[in-house]
Amino acid sequence: MRSVRARLTAWYVGAVTLFLAVFIALDYASLRKNLMQRADEMPAEAIAEALSHGLWEHVLMSLGLILIISIVGYVAIGRALRPVQRIVAQTRSITAEDLSQRIAETGLRDEIGMLVDTLNEMIARLQQSFEQVRRFSGDVSHELNTPLTVLKGELEVALRKERTPEEYRELLARLQGEVERLSRMVDDLLLLARLDEQPALPEMSAVPLDRVLLEAHEELYRLAADKGVALDLGQSDEVQVRGDAVLLRRMIVNLVHNGIKFTPAGGRVDLTLKRENDRAVLRVSDSGAGIPEDALPHVFERLFRADPARAEREGGAGLGLSIVKQVADLHGCEVALESRPGEGTAVTVGWPGEALGVGERR
Repeated sequence: MRSVRARLTAWYVGAVTLFLAVFIALDYASLRKNLMQRADEMPAEAIAEALSHGLWEHVLMSLGLILIISIVGYVAIGRALRPVQRIVAQTRSITAEDLSQRIAETGLRDEIGMLVDTLNEMIARLQQSFEQVRRFSGDVSHELNTPLTVLKGELEVALRKERTPEEYRELLARLQGEVERLSRMVDDLLLLARLDEQPALPEMSAVPLDRVLLEAHEELYRLAADKGVALDLGQSDEVQVRGDAVLLRRMIVNLVHNGIKFTPAGGRVDLTLKRENDRAVLRVSDSGAGIPEDALPHVFERLFRADPARAEREGGAGLGLSIVKQVADLHGCEVALESRPGEGTAVTVGWPGEALGVGERR
């Protein structure tokens, strides 16, 4: 396979050859015309000899020019492509194990400089993605290992000696809690993996958002009551949105469950759904401990927990809000979070007008 340098040189020489061929043809035709006009003054043999001499003179001159142009073009194109060869060599030295390297900039704002900038931006994105994958893999391993370690420890202690039926019931209850926690975590991870492979919703239907919110309230009302948290469903306008009903229900349940989980006994979680002009706005607010300001930019990251110790006690793995954000993005929604330590947290999900269903329900 010929190199780019050879192909460019061939194109360059071919274009010059074509130009010279046209020039020779026109010049030869002009010479022949002039000689024919002097046919009465010159014998035919002299005219033929002059035409032959002129033709060979042009051909030899053209061959010499083509040879010189080929050499000059090959050298010049090689010098022009030298930065590309350097970029190729530097790019080959960058591996997945070390994405901290960057291609040296040329200092020029030409096509080569733009190529270097684009490649460096791509490498930076890859580095960020690889770091996120490594960190996520490590966090997942840790999160899955914790309940498994608890299960193993509880079973080892239980097998050391005979236990009473009551002790076995207490042990099974603790093991059931860890298994449920592990199962929820695996379900969340599988859902996130499925959402990662789904850049857009394959099918969208009209979803009665107010009914979904009511179902989430009824599902989690007992959980809130058992914890001593008031779960209040305030204004709930009739709103239809286009989307996936299962995913939207999961998003709302996660928001409400998160509010209950991090609100102490005696607190409250308020739910509202309002139709504001051409938008629909869902708001879930609580009177919990709130989130530190420095943690707010990271709350939607996977496995991030502003207070790991408290999340561990509550059984949280830091995946709920990640699912909320990803489902919202799939539906074209905007998610906003406001929180102050000691005052609580409020999460708002807004649907744009184009995402609303056609008409209201009867």
